[in-house]
Amino acid sequence: MAFSKMVIEEILNNFDFDKVKTTMTTLNWKWGEGKDIHTPSYNELRQAAKMLLEDSYLLGRCATGGLEAENIDGVLRLIFVAVQAEVEEREE
Repeated sequence: MAFSKMVIEEILNNFDFDKVKTTMTTLNWKWGEGKDIHTPSYNELRQAAKMLLEDSYLLGRCATGGLEAENIDGVLRLIFVAVQAEVEEREE
């Protein structure tokens, strides 16, 4: 069963898209292609987040443009990642 629209809307309503937009503006972070490269608007951020939250139900984790949605053991999470590093453990 997919996450209900109510759950997704609750996350979207409680997520600070204004803070994300301010961070992106400060970092000169742009989205788009060709001549349409710009810092995303509040509505563009919210729309992208909604898509990621919906897709994470089946995929577990989805990300684009700094936004990341996770579905881990039935817990739905939306985060904004400005900087990240990870290393997979491997045998030497």
